[in-house]
Amino acid sequence: MVSQDMILQLYEKEWALTSESVKQVYGQQYFESMKNKCGEIDVPVGDNIDEVVDKMIDAIRSKVPNICYQPVPKCRLTILKTLAQYIPTEWFDQTFYWREKKMPKPSQLNA
Repeated sequence: MVSQDMILQLYEKEWALTSESVKQVYGQQYFESMKNKCGEIDVPVGDNIDEVVDKMIDAIRSKVPNICYQPVPKCRLTILKTLAQYIPTEWFDQTFYWREKKMPKPSQLNA
């Protein structure tokens, strides 16, 4: 539905509209690093928007809506969602902490 090029263009547009004081805090290197990370995102999407709209209508009309609606069944997401219910919270905390350490930091935090 949205191309990767469009996402990158929007990202660059938002950076261009960002105030200079914020740009100084984060730095150009942070922007480039985050832009590259954004470019790595590869989410397969379908062309049929009716699937999404139908799920939204089901959620609105249902007396007891589901917690999560998945317009296109994906095995990996289903497995992860199921595992998430049984894995201790501490494991998730450690995983996200480890991933956060690898993420780029604003330039003033690197010093």
